[in-house]
Amino acid sequence: MPGMLRAFVAVEMPGPVRKALEEVQSGLKQLNIRARWVQPENIHLTLKFLGNIPAGHVPSIGEVLGVVAQAHGRFSLAAAGVGVFPDTRRPKVIWVGLTSRPEALTPLQQDLDGRLAALGFPRRARLLSPAQFDAVYATRQRVVDGCFSINAVRNTLGYPRLGLSIGAKAAGDSVERNRVKRQVRESFRKEAATLPALDLVVGARNGVRTAHNARLRESLAALWTEIRKRCEP
Repeated sequence: MPGMLRAFVAVEMPGPVRKALEEVQSGLKQLNIRARWVQPENIHLTLKFLGNIPAGHVPSIGEVLGVVAQAHGRFSLAAAGVGVFPDTRRPKVIWVGLTSRPEALTPLQQDLDGRLAALGFPRRARLLSPAQFDAVYATRQRVVDGCFSINAVRNTLGYPRLGLSIGAKAAGDSVERNRVKRQVRESFRKEAATLPALDLVVGARNGVRTAHNARLRESLAALWTEIRKRCEP
């Protein structure tokens, strides 16, 4: 698309860290894992995905990044541990964990999210990391019906975020899984303004495989209502 850039905000990896991750990647390749491997020079720590943006927006985004960088002190992170998501039987993402105060990233990300929202970039409303999913599952706050389960935990962001766990066992092939995911995302988009500040993980149950779209929407609407009742102060 002319004049458009696919953009994100990220922390570049120092050379020694990138080299170590390249060695980890080489070891994993020996296991014959079918994967689309990221080139080592492209490995980074994403803070916010912006999507396709006009090239003319880059200067104003750069100004925001400068303000955010100056507002937060320096801190150190260490990479340690390798895992997969959602599980070892069907790995979709191979991740490397962070130690040594990874929580230091939270205020930085929240500040960045808020300042970029003022430029028209929506706040991050998706759960992406295994740690975020694990934190939701650990609370055991859960509502279910024949089509979906929704796990929830309060967050401190002031708005809800969504994670999806739509597996092949319940939903079927990739076409059916994408159909179900579209219905969940659209339902969440419509309901988000009235939901409490929660991190939510929606999982598929066996009923989704045969349910038509209208039934999926009915199921989600009822579950959102139940989540409000349980999680409102």
